Amino acid sequence: MYFCPRKKTFMKLKYTLSVAALALATAAQAQTWTPDTMATGTGYSQDAFYNLTTGTVGAGVANNNWDLGFITGDPMSNSVMVNHAGNQKSGKLYDLGLDANVKFGTDLTLDTVGKTGSALELRNAPDDWDGGAFIQNSTGPMNFGWGDYDVNTHVITGNKVYCLVNSGGAYQVWIEEYKASGTPSSRLWKFHVANLDGTNITHEEFAPHPTYTNKLHAYYDLATRTFVNREPDMTTWHLLATKYLDVYHGAPAGTPLQSTSGIVTNINVELAAATPIVPNDANYQNFTTFSESRNVIGGNYKFVSTTPPTTPPPPGWAPGWVLNDSLSYFIKIKQGVDSADIYQVYFDYFPASTSGEVKIGLQKRKVFDYIAQVSVTDVNDFINNVVIAPNPSVGGATNILVDAKQALKNAQLTVVDLNGRVVMKSTMNINAGFQQLRLDVSKFQAGIYMINLSGAGFSNTQKVIVK
Repeated sequence: MYFCPRKKTFMKLKYTLSVAALALATAAQAQTWTPDTMATGTGYSQDAFYNLTTGTVGAGVANNNWDLGFITGDPMSNSVMVNHAGNQKSGKLYDLGLDANVKFGTDLTLDTVGKTGSALELRNAPDDWDGGAFIQNSTGPMNFGWGDYDVNTHVITGNKVYCLVNSGGAYQVWIEEYKASGTPSSRLWKFHVANLDGTNITHEEFAPHPTYTNKLHAYYDLATRTFVNREPDMTTWHLLATKYLDVYHGAPAGTPLQSTSGIVTNINVELAAATPIVPNDANYQNFTTFSESRNVIGGNYKFVSTTPPTTPPPPGWAPGWVLNDSLSYFIKIKQGVDSADIYQVYFDYFPASTSGEVKIGLQKRKVFDYIAQVSVTDVNDFINNVVIAPNPSVGGATNILVDAKQALKNAQLTVVDLNGRVVMKSTMNINAGFQQLRLDVSKFQAGIYMINLSGAGFSNTQKVIVK
């Protein structure tokens, strides 16, 4: 009786391996799709940062704990973004047309009369990280919205008072100066904030270096008057699932921006949308133009369906989100260790309602490897498939089942956790044919890990759950 549980476990493992082997033997020759998810919390209340190679690098990041975002990833940019759409944040920015040296810090309640409202609101540009709300009223070649640029000193000087209203209150903001420099330690921001009635005045001098040297933004919370370090290093992520203002998918020209639960991209990638083409039929070689716009994906991968699947509608059916099954994206990495590699991504799950826990399902595959200079067809010449079994792991171990078409020398096995940390790395030779590689995970903390097997001309990533 004592050995029964162990015997059952062994039989289950043996059965799992047999099924996995059958799957390997019958796998299609197309490049393997790797499933993954981007978790954005209850009611889309969190941001999810995602790396195409390793998976999630930042999850559970609240999207309502900041009001101003100072761009630091581009030393010559003076962009300051506003949190318009973070969960229950609803930030709105207005230029009050006041001289900051005279009016900042005084009671500006009456000065807002006739200077607010949707027609006068300043918004972040939906397609450009440099298009912060504070520069949207820019006029003239040397005017950068909130200030004027000196070509000799590379200093932007501002003298405007803005009103920022959100769920936390009403504030006055004066961005006084940004010193741009190719030397990180020489960059400096100066700005001032106060409550709209002139109380609680705070003066800030902020040097992005060294804390935010490798960040796309440094974030500031007006309620607490503190900076929030909430973003992974900009070299470690490619996609960001977040809420922001954009034009709704399919809306006619001139439609106002509205809150969008979408996916934007980092400045280190460029994209091409393949539509209307079933993902398996799309070929990256047919796309010669890639866009650097951050909202190529945006909210376009999904739409609200008001048409029931049958007549009459099934019991309990209601309008909800539907995925576009003839849309995928080719994403070229411009910077980092995987520079010039191309991935194909499509989205295969979004909940019908965003009132509960929101997880976005995606499928990805590498279609071009720059170092090996091979396309997806050539990658498949090396490996038919890779399967992790058992998954979740059993007894502190799992197995990597590989069906190799030829012997692979110096293959790299890398295990990465969801924070992007490499927890194991080794080099091995893989024989041709079907084989089982045992992976000891007994010292891993419980959680989800990405297992990458790669070499010259091939790369395959799988997800494993360690209990």
